Amino acid sequence: PQGRLSAVHLRPVPKLPGSSGGEPEAGYMSDCFQADTEPTDLGDTRMGSSPVRWYIDQSWTAHKSRGGAVVFSVKLSKDAAGELTREGWAKRFNRREYQIRIGKATREYRRWSAHAFRHGRSQDHPTTPRAGEQTTKKDFEIQYARWRVKLQLPQSRPTMSSIQAMFSLQCGG
Repeated sequence: PQGRLSAVHLRPVPKLPGSSGGEPEAGYMSDCFQADTEPTDLGDTRMGSSPVRWYIDQSWTAHKSRGGAVVFSVKLSKDAAGELTREGWAKRFNRREYQIRIGKATREYRRWSAHAFRHGRSQDHPTTPRAGEQTTKKDFEIQYARWRVKLQLPQSRPTMSSIQAMFSLQCGG
């Protein structure tokens, strides 16, 4: 049901059909973990895309996959992992993706996105927090909260005088 949070359960990724019990096939990450079920997805159904899932292999490389294809990978530091296991980091990254999808499903994000499409982006515009960064829970929550607040700030349209001033600065006039 929409609006309800559900737990993310982790399970080992099954071996590829036809692979031996020993060495995994080339290109296949053995002993990886990924989310078994994903919480209700508010953003992906609107966008018509497959759910995003994170898994972390034995070499501590986090892989973000969509529709079975890896779309992003990042090397994690085992030393910086603290008390979290690979499964814990996968769960954390999946949870962060879910939080970001909630933020992107809001009226404020749609309004900001339409504004950015019409008028372009600038450095002071909101930047979506990165789910795959190996940061503490608190650091991500702070980034996420700032992003949500910035989405609610009114977006000002550039005036003709500000465009002329910017043009004169760039052209040296």
